[in-house]
Amino acid sequence: MGLRVNFYCKEKYKDRVPEPVESSKLFPKWFSNLPLNDAKYFADGSIYNLKLNGEGNNIKKCLGITDFLNTGYLIPSWTDFVFREEENGDLYVNWVENYFEEINYTPHDESQYSTMPNKPIYGHYGKVETPWVIKTDPGVSCLLTHPVWHNNKSFTTSTVVFHTDKSPLNIPWFFEWNYKIQTKMNVDNIDLSNQVISKGEPLILIIPFYRKKYSSNINYVSDKDFENMCMAQKNLTRNTPFSKCPYVKFKQNLGKMFY
Repeated sequence: MGLRVNFYCKEKYKDRVPEPVESSKLFPKWFSNLPLNDAKYFADGSIYNLKLNGEGNNIKKCLGITDFLNTGYLIPSWTDFVFREEENGDLYVNWVENYFEEINYTPHDESQYSTMPNKPIYGHYGKVETPWVIKTDPGVSCLLTHPVWHNNKSFTTSTVVFHTDKSPLNIPWFFEWNYKIQTKMNVDNIDLSNQVISKGEPLILIIPFYRKKYSSNINYVSDKDFENMCMAQKNLTRNTPFSKCPYVKFKQNLGKMFY
């Protein structure tokens, strides 16, 4: 039996807020709609010399990206958040569905990270506690980070690690807003794609991991040994038109890690 990740929410919000979901069930729409490009052969200098053109492949065939998109759990927004700018230059946040009466937007201003370069554009990080508490089996911690491949550039969720086996965590959405809002408080021309975080949109990616000690070695090798390792990577992690690479077979045997 695998390790257990438990999510908790108040009973009164059942069927009213989107539940945490495995990342594999909420792929970015743009990624799912991306067509696969066919592999093509081409003549290399001579009609008798053929090579396989892999340059036409898009990132849908990138094993690292697809494995990342299958990793962990997503916390969706439980309401529509609308971001505007007050006349004094402060960031203002509305949440549309007021049934979640405990909702609270807490700014964490620059005094808490005074030596940080490239501070948030509005001078603070925002924090909103989600309706969810998470707790994990012994030995399992959680990385909370931005759902980067969902490609929302309006905000960036901060990355933290919490040891959710030692203490339950009321999952925070801790983030910075990434651009100045030119329309101020005007409600007639709100940019829905940039000023609104819609209900159901991924806010946080949670990746549970088993705590173990690590050690590392730094190795310097010959050009030949380095090139051999790079060639091994190429051979082990790419399909041919007629067979699947060993790495893909390993992934299939590995099965689904998060469910």
